[in-house]
Amino acid sequence: EEQDAQYKRYAELSPAGLSELADGELYSAVLYRMDTALRARDDLPKKAGPAERVARLNDPGRAVYVASELDSEMAEGGLSAFFFDDTRTLALQVSDSLREIGAQEHRALFDAFVFDHQVDLTRPRAFAQDPDNDQAFETFDRAYQDLPPLKGMVVSYIRRHITEF
Repeated sequence: EEQDAQYKRYAELSPAGLSELADGELYSAVLYRMDTALRARDDLPKKAGPAERVARLNDPGRAVYVASELDSEMAEGGLSAFFFDDTRTLALQVSDSLREIGAQEHRALFDAFVFDHQVDLTRPRAFAQDPDNDQAFETFDRAYQDLPPLKGMVVSYIRRHITEF
């Protein structure tokens, strides 16, 4: 019940109210609001995948959604998980989203990985399923962990675009 009350409060906050939240709570509130807005859409099938969902968002929403999904998968299982799971449908949007967020080091790492390993971003699962690529994924994941936290950059971006959420 306490969490339900918190989510209800998130849904009702104005941009000014959002801007007063601490970083972690702002991040949660914006992701909750985007998810709620997407679930409320009549034109979005209940089992819509990430690419279908993100297509319904405004530009700042897309950037935050894609960067957040990447960061979540990196924390859970690394880039191979991102390429293997449903989030793989977002692979084509990662570079642009990271650029929009201002995460240039993350973008450079991702773009170099794609270029160096000739990853077909329309079919990233095929690359993720090849055990010969395990070392490449491990190297990427270690380098990603050495970068500044993406979540902080996402929160800064949200604050700069607070009226869009």
